[in-house]
Amino acid sequence: MVGCCLAGVLDASCGDISVFHDDGEAGISGADGGRGGGAGNAAGTAGTGTAGAAGTGASGAAGTGPAGAAGTGPAGAAGTGPAGAGGGGRGGAAGGAAACRRELLTNGDFELGMSAWNEAPQGTPLVRRFDDPEVASHQVTPQSGLNVLRLGAPSNNYVVHYVEQHADIPIGALEVTISGHLQIRTDEPSDDVYDEAYVQLFDESTPSSPLFRSAPRWSNLTPASNWTSFSFPVNVASVAGKQLVFRIVADLDTSVPTYFYFDTVSVAVTRCSP
Repeated sequence: MVGCCLAGVLDASCGDISVFHDDGEAGISGADGGRGGGAGNAAGTAGTGTAGAAGTGASGAAGTGPAGAAGTGPAGAAGTGPAGAGGGGRGGAAGGAAACRRELLTNGDFELGMSAWNEAPQGTPLVRRFDDPEVASHQVTPQSGLNVLRLGAPSNNYVVHYVEQHADIPIGALEVTISGHLQIRTDEPSDDVYDEAYVQLFDESTPSSPLFRSAPRWSNLTPASNWTSFSFPVNVASVAGKQLVFRIVADLDTSVPTYFYFDTVSVAVTRCSP
């Protein structure tokens, strides 16, 4: 208002007069200040609105979403599933079959003397070396190694000689095969059976009921001056998982002796369930 009053006095327009403030800074006209403020505000709005929306929205959505889904899902499923299932199943089955089929006797060739065997009568030397005088007199050479089992001796009373040991039948076993080698020397006449030998496989709680009754029996009527092999299967499905007793027996009469020589005896599992 002061400027316009002076303009009337000086014969000039209001826009041609500049006003100085007390602090010495130059003032600007009202019209210039208005236009300047308007332009500044417009530039600010356009700069922050457009740049902010376009920079953060589009970039964030495109970068994280698709890459994460494609990278982790398919790779994990394909790597762990099939390999684990295939490897464990087949390996377990093969291991079970190998554990079932095995030899059940320890020291079946008698090379360790009476180790693992129990004997009756106790103290009787039933395992002999090849150079034992009584073995040499019968000209018996071991079928393998240096030792043989000899059952039989002169006696004034009826007597039983035997050796035995435990045999653990594996779970899943269906059949064992009993095998070995035998020689027989006798002074008995050939008119009747006086001495005989056989093998047994039985539950220790019922020794009078062997698992099989069709095993071969050897007697004074079947002397053999050379090693004769024997082998026969026994069904053990009903006793799988149990501990049985394997016994080699000689039933002898009085006075006149028969000697039964055994070597390389085996009780092996030969058939198992699938």
